[in-house]
This record gives sequence, structure tokens and C-alpha cells, in this order.
Amino acid sequence: MVATYSTLIGLLYAFLGFMEILTGLGLSGGILSKILFMKGDMIAGAVLITTGVVYLAGVGSLSRGEREGLSFVVVGVLLSTVIFALYLSIMGANALGYILGFEDWVDWTWIDDVNPGLWLWFLTIPGIYISLKREWRE
Repeated sequence: MVATYSTLIGLLYAFLGFMEILTGLGLSGGILSKILFMKGDMIAGAVLITTGVVYLAGVGSLSRGEREGLSFVVVGVLLSTVIFALYLSIMGANALGYILGFEDWVDWTWIDDVNPGLWLWFLTIPGIYISLKREWRE
């Protein structure tokens, strides 16, 4: 169960990271990039790929039932949370600029700052629960 979760979330992070990079290179795009809120940010794509690789690194030991694989899920959740907090603070700073009426933020809307790193965090909530389960810690 935990190995399946880690595989799915890791593949999703890595796939969206590659999509972000391809969008930035102009090799991908269209409706899928718009639906997934891709901005074409190559650094964000690399960060998403790295987070996905962390989740995927523990799949082997998790599938064997070894407790050591859980550390990859925990680190993946921590990375996801840091990315989420970073994007949320960027959104907050932009909202403040809009509220204060700064010239560069006159046309800003909250949807301008939504990206995969922000909405993917909600899929890590089961990972938080998994990492806090008592039987894993004993």
C-alpha cells in the first residue's frame, strides 16, 4: 500500500516536472499545459523531478516491507511541503502587491500563481498520515 502510494506520487511529480521543463522549452504546451497550470519554469520542473525521484527511491524497500523505505516518503513529504510553503508565500506577496496597488500587480489574479507544485501538495496528505502511523515508528 505504501509502496503503491510512493510510486504513484513519485511518478506524478516526475511527469509534471518533465512537462514543466518541456513547456519551458516550447516543446509541449497546448491545452494540457493550461489545464495543469504549467508556467514553463525550468527550475520548478527540476524541483518537481527531484521530489518525484525521492518518492521513487524508497519504492523497492517499501515493497519488501522494510521500514527504511519510509524515510524516502517522509523526505518527499517534507520537500513537497517546503515547495508548497514557498509557492504560497509567493502568492501572498503578490496578493499584498495587488492590495497595495503596486503598478506591476494591477492585473494580478490568484490563478496567475497556481502551479503544479502548489496543488500537488494536497496529494501528499496521505503521506503525512503514513509517516505518522504508530506501527511504522515502533
